[in-house]
Formats: sequence, structure tokens, C-alpha cells
Amino acid sequence: MAFIPLKDLVSESLKRAKINEQVNAVRIFACFEQAVRQKIGEKSLSRLKPVLLKDGVLKISVLSSALSSELKLHENEIIEMINQEFRKKVITKLQFF
Repeated sequence: MAFIPLKDLVSESLKRAKINEQVNAVRIFACFEQAVRQKIGEKSLSRLKPVLLKDGVLKISVLSSALSSELKLHENEIIEMINQEFRKKVITKLQFF
């Protein structure tokens, strides 16, 4: 009897339950927050929240236009950091509202 690695079982179970996308979105949200922490600082995290991931676009609620502008300046770097973490292109654009 061959043993199946737990990692493969969990991954397959997530796919079957159709929650794999949701789990990935949560991981991407966390990675986004880490990237913002590194690029802009801890204080900015209280004024923004990633809310939706759809078709490679990460939508972020931002409380101030100044923070939105600062995020826009670092958009490419943040996207690159997230994609490097996942070792594939999971984010193509950040959208602020």
C-alpha cells in the first residue's frame, strides 16, 4: 500500500470542495499586506483592506487618496513580490477604491 503525502491530500481535498480559490485569495491577501508593510509601513495597514480577487485583479479598499497614490507608486513592486511568493503570475493589477 502506497502512502500519499498529506500535502497532496489537502490540495486534492480543497479542489474537490471547490474552496481552493478562496484559500489562495486569503493567502494572496496576506502576501499583499506583507508587501505593503515592507514598502510603505505598518501604519498604512489600518487604512486599507484587500477585499476581492478576480481574474488576477486584486481590489483594495483604501481610506485616503494619499495612501491610494502611494500604493499606485509601488504597484508594480507589490505585484512582483506577490507573484514571486507564489512562483507564478497570480496578480496582474491592483485596483484601489
